[in-house]
Amino acid sequence: GRTMEASGFDLDRDAIVEAPADAPPPPPAEGEEASSGPKSQEPPAVEEGGVDPAVVAAAMDWKEKGNERYKAKDFLGALEYYDEAIAALPPRPSPPTPEVPQIVEPEVEDDGFFDATEGDGAEEGGAEETEGRAPAPESPGGAGADPVDAPAAAGPEEGAAVPVPPDLYVSHRSVFHCNRAACLQQLGRDEEAAADCSVAIEGNPDYVKAFVRRSQAYEKLEKFAEAIKDLDRVLELEPGSRLARERRAKLQKLEEERIEKLKTETLGKLKDLGNSILGNFGLSTDNFQFEKDPATGSYSMQFVQSPGGSASPS
Repeated sequence: GRTMEASGFDLDRDAIVEAPADAPPPPPAEGEEASSGPKSQEPPAVEEGGVDPAVVAAAMDWKEKGNERYKAKDFLGALEYYDEAIAALPPRPSPPTPEVPQIVEPEVEDDGFFDATEGDGAEEGGAEETEGRAPAPESPGGAGADPVDAPAAAGPEEGAAVPVPPDLYVSHRSVFHCNRAACLQQLGRDEEAAADCSVAIEGNPDYVKAFVRRSQAYEKLEKFAEAIKDLDRVLELEPGSRLARERRAKLQKLEEERIEKLKTETLGKLKDLGNSILGNFGLSTDNFQFEKDPATGSYSMQFVQSPGGSASPS
């Protein structure tokens, strides 16, 4: 295959492989020789910010084993190792669950709505029921204050966004998911590959290789509009990528053909439906002709008594 290098990219056939400065080299494309880049390209295992070097080292070990299996074209084996690399990292942080303040309902006193019999019974047992019971606490407003007016327990403001703790392993996580997407593509599991690329992009919005791989997965799934959108992002990040520009033009043509095919199928179904209704009146959709006005782009309909004969505007 044709291989080119431009603006920090390895262009191999139809794939664009990113070479970030702070991440390990991705698995090579099929037929590509193993990279012998310096170890300094690995994401640094540092203790700053709470990153556990032992966790990083274990995850990177799984990733390297996955790379070896990928180079040997054992994509299923590589997939399993990348699974282990992802599992070795702590789970992605999630927003903390806000505490819901408990609402204490006020005691309901006898307000005179009970009948005489119930009232007498309550009076007779009133002394025994209240004997030894601690007096009810007064409302903040003092005796006689309406309990409903008592201030609610302090809590987070309603509608306030709860901050999500930072993902300390986000750079490694993005690389592992993008590498796993490469295996999934080779195994024909493009839906899963696109999902893994989305995780990688969520962690690194400028991850060019993840955008490229996701666009390839979308192309296989015939989601051409989504693939074009990803390539637009690639061209924003790397305007000089000729291969990405050429692939985008190809996908644009495929998307236009898909839309035209969809229009034809839809019109065909509408015509069949119209004929089934008009047939009850001895007519068909052939009795109606649509002409487009080239000046305005609008359509006018004409009724044709006998298809192939003269038409009268309607």
